[in-house]
Amino acid sequence: MPEQHRQNIYELRSSAVQEVLRKPPAFLIVWANITIIVIIAVGFLLLSVITLPADANAAYQLKEINRNTDSAGTILLSTSLSTNELQTLRLPAKAYLYPGGEMLNNSGVFTCKVDTAYRHMGKVYLRAQTHTPAVFAFPTGRVRVAGPPESLLQRFFKKIHL
Repeated sequence: MPEQHRQNIYELRSSAVQEVLRKPPAFLIVWANITIIVIIAVGFLLLSVITLPADANAAYQLKEINRNTDSAGTILLSTSLSTNELQTLRLPAKAYLYPGGEMLNNSGVFTCKVDTAYRHMGKVYLRAQTHTPAVFAFPTGRVRVAGPPESLLQRFFKKIHL
């Protein structure tokens, strides 16, 4: 009798297990799908919130100097910026001039304010106002124009479209 009782228990257990295994795992599938959707949504939200500056870097050559006073003036820079970089600039923009072309050294950096940017004969020209007369002594170097901040999501879609 005890063996028959044990056999019934095992049969009951195995039938309960079989019943659970026969059911489709709907609950698990639904929660897994919801979790994946939430993770993707949070990822896109983070990509749209995290912003980076969209700076444009290029070599420059000083073309024209108009001194307003001894310490201030307007300079015209001929740069190797691309047309796409020119279109992303929001003027007036802050520009940093690195004489000699070394962007690693921050000691010789001059700042100026870019008022006008235009393209002529395949070159991009920047007209900037400066209050540092030492800029006039350096005819070549590199320029970094501070652009508007853009999110990682914007950069991702920009890379796809280019």
